[in-house]
Amino acid sequence: MKKHYQHILGIDVSKKTLDLSLVIDRDKQNVVYEQFENNAKSIRRIGLWLKKYNIEWDRVLVCMEFTGIYNRPMLQFCTLKKIAVWMIMPIEIIRSMGIQRGKNDKIDSKKIAMYAILHHDKIKVWQPVSKNIVLLKDLLALRQRLIKVSKILLQPINELKAIKDKVAAKETEVHCKSSIEQLKKELHKTEARIKKIITEDEVLQKNTTCC
Repeated sequence: MKKHYQHILGIDVSKKTLDLSLVIDRDKQNVVYEQFENNAKSIRRIGLWLKKYNIEWDRVLVCMEFTGIYNRPMLQFCTLKKIAVWMIMPIEIIRSMGIQRGKNDKIDSKKIAMYAILHHDKIKVWQPVSKNIVLLKDLLALRQRLIKVSKILLQPINELKAIKDKVAAKETEVHCKSSIEQLKKELHKTEARIKKIITEDEVLQKNTTCC
């Protein structure tokens, strides 16, 4: 049986700010708005803002779109305080309500809250993952970036070699050599770190060896 949340807090997340629309008592006509900086210190003040309306966190459902790393400060706070969070993929809200991103963060935060009320039957409370999984995702993303940059540096060298322009290819290779070698070293270190994390985590090790 799903818990009934008395108040809905829609949050539009961006790199620098959090735009909050609080629907009090799930009343669509009773919505208050506030903006906070997207950092741990500012997020801690949200509780004080809620208390202005005699609201405690345990009666609130936080609804946010998934925006990658920009969600992290708020998610870390919610995990610490055991606050219910519903993470929604942006495409779901766009399909449902036709939100045009990047137009008005205040309006978007309200629409996110309204989406939560309209689709309350679909509520799925977000569950935090382990620190190792978060770290592993970051390292895998870093690995992809290192590979991509290496390919970018190698591309003109390979293209010049392909058209038999040995002089230009050699000149370009000389200038890129130290950067390419350093990227290879960082890639090796990153891959070693990934392997170490998986090896030392029984759950991750089981998931990677079973497939």
